[in-house]
Order: sequence, then C-alpha cells, then structure tokens
Amino acid sequence: LMVWPGNRQPVSFRGILVVYNISLTLLSLYMFYELVTGLWEGGHNFFCQDTHSGGDADMKIIRVLWWYYFSKLIEFMDTFFFILRKNSHQITVLYVYHHASLLNIWWFIMNWVPCGHSYFGATFNSFIHVLMYSYYGLSKRLPEPFIPGEQCEAAKTKNGLRRPNPHLRAPDAAISDLQRSVMCEPAS
Repeated sequence: LMVWPGNRQPVSFRGILVVYNISLTLLSLYMFYELVTGLWEGGHNFFCQDTHSGGDADMKIIRVLWWYYFSKLIEFMDTFFFILRKNSHQITVLYVYHHASLLNIWWFIMNWVPCGHSYFGATFNSFIHVLMYSYYGLSKRLPEPFIPGEQCEAAKTKNGLRRPNPHLRAPDAAISDLQRSVMCEPAS
C-alpha cells in the first residue's frame, strides 16, 4: 500500500485534519462522558459485574459501545491520511495490529457480550483519544513554533534583507531567548 502514492508530492490536508481531529475529539469526549455517567447510574461494580444487571444504564452503555465500535472504523482514516501525506514512518506493525485487531475484537464484544465489564477498555481508550485527537487538532491549527535563530538564518539566507548583529554573537549555550530575539537587525 505504501508503493501506491509513487513519486507524487505529499498532499496537505491541514483544514480537513483540523475538522477530522476536532470531530474525533468530540466523539471520544461524548463516549467517555456517556460511559462514565452510565456506570455511575447503573451502580456498576468495578470488581465483578454481571451481564445485564444495570437495567436502563446497561442499555445506555450498550448504545455508546456501538458508537465506540463505529469510531474504530472512522479511525482507519488515519492510515489513509498518513499514506497520502507520505508519513509512512507512523504506520508501524504495532499500529496496523492495533487497528486491525480492535475492529475484530469489538465486533465480537458487540455481538456476544456488549455489557458487564466490556465498558472498561472503551472508557479508557475514549479518554486517551480525547487527549490524542485534541493534541493532533491543535497541532494542525496552530502556527509552527517560533524559533528566533532559525527565522533569522532563514531570512538572511533566503532574501538577504537581514544580517546577524556581530555585537551579540555568543556560544549557543550562553544565548538566552531574549538575546536570540534581538540577534538579527535589519540590513542597512
């Protein structure tokens, strides 16, 4: 599958990825909230919970677990974004195994045992995905971090409009952030 993109340039999905990551953050937050409130309402025992012993709360948990199962299908889109953006280093054996096995495991759970302690993995994973997809969404939305030395050097070499201030030269270890911010002065 990694051969398919060939010699083409990576595709930028910045806007789509922001919407995608925010949507998965909100879906994961919804699932986490509903699972936690369902557990609370049903009085679940964290050590030994019978199947279908929580009444209406079990039905709430089962409905959310179907959304969780569906979210595993949506998360396969991560792989396609990696491929189209030519980020093949992010597709590891563990990544492929994790996504392929989760879909099969949750199909089994949802068809035969969609209650009892089946909530635990989904609750934990939903919480982690809130953190993960919100980080991914913010990293696609925010500008690149400002690194003064790099901007100065890039500007100097790119268009010659700026040159380093020779009076502020110091070893890199001794340069403070304030000094870095004033190391470039407009060329005269």
